[in-house]
Amino acid sequence: MAREIKSHFGFTLLEVLIALVILALAFSTAFVLLSATSRHLLSIQDKTGATWVGLNVIAKAQLGMISITQTNTNTNGIDKMFDLNWKWNLNAYPTANANVLRMTVNVQKENAKGNIVQLTGYLVKSSTP
Repeated sequence: MAREIKSHFGFTLLEVLIALVILALAFSTAFVLLSATSRHLLSIQDKTGATWVGLNVIAKAQLGMISITQTNTNTNGIDKMFDLNWKWNLNAYPTANANVLRMTVNVQKENAKGNIVQLTGYLVKSSTP
């Protein structure tokens, strides 16, 4: 009697289904990672924009473009950065040195609640002889 040898070419249905399950898990994991990364990048962009606005406000106050006096210690404004409007609030506080004021800038998106960044800078009052 001659033995007949069967050879299988291709994959069985079970092997194809297992491969599809593995691919589905890999693609869903990749999607979750990419969406988390994009949210993180948007958060970094917001923090960068808010930081730049706050640093610009501190620089303007140090250059005298924003008037800070002992009686006027709260100043508000809106600046544009990254095609967004950023609302800032500048407060000045006295320090132990009578010639130095501590400035705190809170920055947030114009229509959002809560500050994105809070920066601190110092202003040396000009002494007139």
